[in-house]
Amino acid sequence: MGGGGKSSDAPDAPDYVQAAEQQGIENRETARLNALLNNPNYYTPWGSQTVTYGETFDESAYNQAVQDYQNALNRYNNYSSNYQQTSPLGPSYGSSYGRGSRPVAPNRDDFITQSDQATVNIALDPADQQLLDAYRGLALDKLPELQQTLGTPFDFESVTDLRDQTEAALMDRLNPYLDRDIEDKRTQLLQAGFTPGSEAWTREMDDFNRRSNDARLAVIGQAGTEQDRALAAASYLRGLPLQEINALRTGGNITQPSFPGFQGASAAPVDIMGATTNQYNADIAQYNADAQSQSGLFGGLTNLASAAAPYVASSFGMPGAGIWSPTGSALSNAGPVQLTTFGF
Repeated sequence: MGGGGKSSDAPDAPDYVQAAEQQGIENRETARLNALLNNPNYYTPWGSQTVTYGETFDESAYNQAVQDYQNALNRYNNYSSNYQQTSPLGPSYGSSYGRGSRPVAPNRDDFITQSDQATVNIALDPADQQLLDAYRGLALDKLPELQQTLGTPFDFESVTDLRDQTEAALMDRLNPYLDRDIEDKRTQLLQAGFTPGSEAWTREMDDFNRRSNDARLAVIGQAGTEQDRALAAASYLRGLPLQEINALRTGGNITQPSFPGFQGASAAPVDIMGATTNQYNADIAQYNADAQSQSGLFGGLTNLASAAAPYVASSFGMPGAGIWSPTGSALSNAGPVQLTTFGF
């Protein structure tokens, strides 16, 4: 315990800014690793799905490195003819003495920077891709037909005329029956003793007229149904070229492979910030424990020196020190003890 038991210095606080930056790097690397693990390439008889990540090639830096390499290589190859020296190892080493190591060509991969932008590529089986291309060619051939169809305004008048014609035809079929029925109704009422214009007569004829109107309304509804059917048929025929083009363009009859979607990264990275803080706290705890231990040791030595002081003084013939016996008791105590402090 030299220097009076001086303890070591307290540990320095960690660089939390550097730890945070390192934590960010660790987070990014963990995300990249999980993205690679969670998104494998798929290959099936109907097609494939591959995941690639973007990259940037520094072409100018690579070209400059190649030029520097060629210049260094030329100097290396021309050294023996322009700067030939005698090697201390013998004449056989004279052509290479002093040239140094042969230049190494630059690696193109060293000038490529990877990007975190993922691209999912889906490819059909070659046969299906050829069929899809043929379908799309047919779709392009049908474009003039589609342009002609869509370029012609929709003919609503013909649909309305069809409704009117249908209603007229149904009415022509219904009216003779209604005329016959009303004559039969009048005859029936006269035979039953009803007087024309009386309240009973009017009530019976109103019931008959309502049933006749219901029959006419049913004819009008049936004509409307026919109009809707004609309108749907005309709309279908008008959109048929477009449906055919879409079916050909998208390859609706081709078996297309199904793959899972891109999976994001979710695993937790290494907790560098937490580890840094924990290590610092452990260093502080150890420092405090060492300081407390040193303080206790110094206090014990001080107490020991104080207790031994009277006996040390007696050994040096100091008055009033008393006589110490092997049993540990003081045989005499002639007076006050004068203590001498020693530097522990």
